[in-house]
Amino acid sequence: MRAHTVPTATETEQVLATPMGGRSVGEHIAAALARGQLIARGDAGWTIADTGRSGSFVYGAKPMPVSCQLLMHGLFKAAYGQQRVPYNCRNCYKVRLAPRTFRELMAVHELARPYTELPWKCGSTLHAPYSSGVYAAFFYLQGLDAARNFYHALRARMAAHPQIAPDLPMRIKRGCTLYEVACGPSDRYPVAPEAVESWLLPRLQHAARAPVPLPVVMHRWLEAAHKVGDTTYLEHTGGRPLHPAGLSYDPGPAA
Repeated sequence: MRAHTVPTATETEQVLATPMGGRSVGEHIAAALARGQLIARGDAGWTIADTGRSGSFVYGAKPMPVSCQLLMHGLFKAAYGQQRVPYNCRNCYKVRLAPRTFRELMAVHELARPYTELPWKCGSTLHAPYSSGVYAAFFYLQGLDAARNFYHALRARMAAHPQIAPDLPMRIKRGCTLYEVACGPSDRYPVAPEAVESWLLPRLQHAARAPVPLPVVMHRWLEAAHKVGDTTYLEHTGGRPLHPAGLSYDPGPAA
């Protein structure tokens, strides 16, 4: 996190007075502090409290230009009160794949691994708010044209993979689903001012949290498959069920 200079009173007042819906940025931040969503630091900045969510995704080698945790939890949820989409998210488009089985998920993960020039994630969405389906992979692009070009290139690569069906669902979406839930359709949702965001970002930091080890993430994928009855996961466990089936008893004749 880069250092920030001590702001003038005028700069601080202008940013904190910026309206975001029915409240100002300062009022949203005060509410986030009261909820424990943000924690005030001695250097006039804020730490985003640990969300406590367990990791169910594997991430590509290239990180996002600005951390999604800062943008989603620090800006959108806390400073903007879910009233404006972060400025740094305005050009974020995703090519989303929806594997239908554990077999397809593993094949998509294999397909994604060589992509080191753009961010991506792959995993289980079973317990993700606002998401449908059990598995998903996301490739992050800057701009709609880039997303369209990548979509067609990826579709061509998928066609040559023996374990990926040609009709595997794919779509291009803009930003995060919660943005559309809170702010309306993504082709016209409101975006926060660049100057406000440039002032806020250096003053936000993540809570310290150790990354979830890869074997733990993979086990959560197996748990998701088992939970929904997707038996293709048995191909990756040597045919051994994740949990033994319980006994069932003959009900016997009706009395």
